[in-house]
Amino acid sequence: MKWEFFFWPLPLSPALEEAQKAIQQLFGKIKDIKDKAEKSEQMVKEITRDIKQLDHAKRHLTTSITTLNHLHMLAGGVDSLEAMTRRRQYGEVANLLQGVMNVLEHFHRYMGIPQIRQLSERVKAAQTELGQQILADFEEAFPSQGTKRPGGPSNVLRDACLVANILDPRIKQEIIKKFIKQHLSEYLVLFQENQDVAWLDKIDRRYAWIKRQLVDYEEKYGRMFPREWYMAERIAVEFCHITRTELAKIMRTRAKEIEVKLLLFAIQRTTNFEGFLAKRFSGCTLTDGTLKKLESPPASTNPFLEDEPAPEMEELAMEKGDVEQPKKPKAPDNPFHGIVSKCFEPHLYVYIESQD
Repeated sequence: MKWEFFFWPLPLSPALEEAQKAIQQLFGKIKDIKDKAEKSEQMVKEITRDIKQLDHAKRHLTTSITTLNHLHMLAGGVDSLEAMTRRRQYGEVANLLQGVMNVLEHFHRYMGIPQIRQLSERVKAAQTELGQQILADFEEAFPSQGTKRPGGPSNVLRDACLVANILDPRIKQEIIKKFIKQHLSEYLVLFQENQDVAWLDKIDRRYAWIKRQLVDYEEKYGRMFPREWYMAERIAVEFCHITRTELAKIMRTRAKEIEVKLLLFAIQRTTNFEGFLAKRFSGCTLTDGTLKKLESPPASTNPFLEDEPAPEMEELAMEKGDVEQPKKPKAPDNPFHGIVSKCFEPHLYVYIESQD
């Protein structure tokens, strides 16, 4: 006989039933919290998207307001610029023009808009008119023909130079060229090749003339031109170029009249003058008008430009009491070394033959 056992499920205790119900409720709450978290996350994403759109809108609105302000400034500035140009109010024009050009830079990417392009063309036209008008004013004040000069500097021209600093650099270069040419026109007349003062024995008068002109410039026109134009130095440098050319020409014509003592005298006075220039000026205009470190000039072949004076020059100084032994700076320390005295080098054979 086989025994079979049957197990009947036992009824759950009340505590266990309560635990199961609590677990079910807990799972329900967890699911509810999870659903709410997903909804909150979606809401945060929507809010963030709206904030980003608002930020973009704010930036665009700020850019639009700034652009409109710049456009208003540009339009008003162009009108004022044209009116001031006609009245030659260069002092006001200098400040306004720089501001208009700065504002115009903000509109480079908007040049496809006809109104912006028209304003840009008006600014360019005003700059062109200013340049022509300023050149005409300087031509009237310092005519190329004749040596007569005005009584003194002009405040209008002083302000015009400030405007020229902002305009095309060619305007500034043309003003400098015209003024220097007019300032040295008298020199070309007084020391023509057929004049007695043009010969080497009166070479001192050339250098005395330019020294007086530099003093005259500082007194009359020193405040008219901006300091960074270095006008006094430019006048002196141009004088040196003209003098070197003129001396070379007259020495070729009268080569047979050049004697040793005369040559030594001219060289000495010329190197003294070059030393004077080195003490007064920096030589910055010799390097395209920019303040660069000047390179050492090449060693000269002139035997009279050494540190120690030649015996012949000592004898000459003793024979001519009015001739002082030149204190010649070393060539590398003098940016003006040879700027005039280089013209004597083709005639040094006179000294060499005298030594032989």
